[in-house]
Amino acid sequence: GNHTCVNCPLNSISFPGSHHVHNCLCNEGFHSINNICSVCTDNTFKSFIGNSSCLPCIPYSVSEDGATHETSCQCQKGYTYIENIGCQSCASHTFKNTIGSGNCVACPSFTNTLQDASTDITQCLCSLGYTTRGVQCEQCTQGKYKNTISNDACIACPHNMSSVSGSINVSSCTCDAGFEKNGSMCIPVSYTHLRAHE
Repeated sequence: GNHTCVNCPLNSISFPGSHHVHNCLCNEGFHSINNICSVCTDNTFKSFIGNSSCLPCIPYSVSEDGATHETSCQCQKGYTYIENIGCQSCASHTFKNTIGSGNCVACPSFTNTLQDASTDITQCLCSLGYTTRGVQCEQCTQGKYKNTISNDACIACPHNMSSVSGSINVSSCTCDAGFEKNGSMCIPVSYTHLRAHE
């Protein structure tokens, strides 16, 4: 007899000559949940017709809903694509603020990040021995040091001590002329001490 063709349910398709709704298969980018073809959620994809599950994107990559191919999965911010490896985190002192296979971007001069996979230039902070001056980082001046990667101010050497510019810790601070080390302090060189060396 004559049979009337009926459309498959939404987001599915059947092959020519199919006789039953069970022959309807979910389109690319859709999978079957309780016999309903539902869109593949973000960070998954399905590149073939069928009712099986959507596949997860490779680690550290993202996709939009309904992705139909593995290439729809793009490296997330802070990661770049490396052939035969996948999405690799941007190294410290670099960042990437876009999704995709673009390269990580170097932080400006005299800055660094606190961790890998940085996603914005604001995560580039002044290096050890440097502090912010306007929008740039410059060396701590003579007599100061800075022992953190941050935009904090440089720290003055202890009383009667000085250091070269760009110093990165308090041990760079040495006694000023006319002073000598006594424990962690610098005290004036005593007159008798001076006389003993004459």
